[in-house]
Amino acid sequence: MELSHTACRYLLTIYELGGGLEAVRSVDVSRRLNVAASSVAHMLGILDREGMIERRRYGRVRLTSSGLRWANRLYTDRVLLEAYLREHLGVDGETARLDADRCLCCLSPTTRARMSEMVLSGTPLPSVLFRQALCS
Repeated sequence: MELSHTACRYLLTIYELGGGLEAVRSVDVSRRLNVAASSVAHMLGILDREGMIERRRYGRVRLTSSGLRWANRLYTDRVLLEAYLREHLGVDGETARLDADRCLCCLSPTTRARMSEMVLSGTPLPSVLFRQALCS
């Protein structure tokens, strides 16, 4: 299964807000992503149908085991790429985090996995990869 750019952003946000395991309020997701409550409700419905989250009373959502695996992988890939951008390209912390999010949420799982392998091995990432992700 492949998730959309938006779905990836929501999964990462839920993961970060809840520390991976805790239920989070949909209003907190809305605030973190700076989007309307109706947009959050719509995407949470999609993630629920995909089996990534379970919705609880009073607007709380929790990652399912499948959602947790996806979010954990995305988060790990983002941390690796963010570190690479900071340490090898000299990008400041906040820009590195935002650029890592943009790249990871637009790339296929196969490309993300290969990129993580390269980062871990210290292999320079081709700049075309960043231009493609940031311009899409």
